[in-house]
Amino acid sequence: MSQGYNGWTNRETWLVNVWFEPESRSDVQYAREVLEEQYNQLPDGVLKDMVDLSAVNWDELEDHFEEESEPDCDDSDDGYALASAGFGTDEDYGYAGDDY
Repeated sequence: MSQGYNGWTNRETWLVNVWFEPESRSDVQYAREVLEEQYNQLPDGVLKDMVDLSAVNWDELEDHFEEESEPDCDDSDDGYALASAGFGTDEDYGYAGDDY
C-alpha cells in the first residue's frame, strides 16, 4: 500500500492520528465514534462538504497496534518480575527462603 501523506494513506488518516494520538486499537475506535457523532451533528453545508470521514483509513490506524489482550499473570516468577521492574529479587535483599 502506498503511504501518501506523512507516512499515512492520506491526510485524513494522518489528521486523526495527530489530533487523537491513539495508543491502542480501542483509542482508534473511540476516535471514530467521537468523529462520527460530531460529523452527524454538523448541518449540511460547506463545513460538512469539507470533512470526509469516509476517507479515513481506520484499518491502517488500528493496524499500528498489536491485538489487545490480558497481561500474562504467571505467579511463579514474581521475584523476577519485580527485578525486571527495577525492584530486585528476594536474594538481592538477603531473603533465602521461608524462615518463619
